[in-house]
Amino acid sequence: MKTKKQIEEKILDQIINAAYGDATIMQKISLYVKMLSNKELKIVYNDYKLTAQQVHKIKIEETELDIEKKNIGIISNTISIITCFVFAKPLNVSFASLALLLAAVTFFLMLNKNSGVNYTQSEMMQAELDMKYSLAIVGKVFTSAENRLNKEIIDDKIRRPIKKGFQTINTLYNKKDK
Repeated sequence: MKTKKQIEEKILDQIINAAYGDATIMQKISLYVKMLSNKELKIVYNDYKLTAQQVHKIKIEETELDIEKKNIGIISNTISIITCFVFAKPLNVSFASLALLLAAVTFFLMLNKNSGVNYTQSEMMQAELDMKYSLAIVGKVFTSAENRLNKEIIDDKIRRPIKKGFQTINTLYNKKDK
């Protein structure tokens, strides 16, 4: 169809997503506004919508595997149903991955619930002294860096050239007035 080739690829993707029900509300509203001004978009959207309806009518066939034990067959059917549900739409994939992530985090938090390490009072005092010493060193480094920035960089590289530039401008301005 010529109209499909003339439509931008981004808009065509929006049309396909909306027709198959994968578009967000904002994308659908944006597409409907575009379709009000362009009748070709409406025709293409209707074609894709009909195709989507036909595709959604197709039933997933369940195949029976030759399994001797009935319980294993029930488990495999359950797994295949869950797999079909999870991977049917992108939203389901997002929920499934979120659930898997939450389950993994919960599992690891329960494993590391209590490490069982107990520190003595002297070890805690030594750690506090070490922390104060390291913070004092960092403070000295920051102070020296600030002093160097103020004295060397700002004075030499910024203030003096600006002052010299203003003096030049004043000299030129005073020569013009005379």
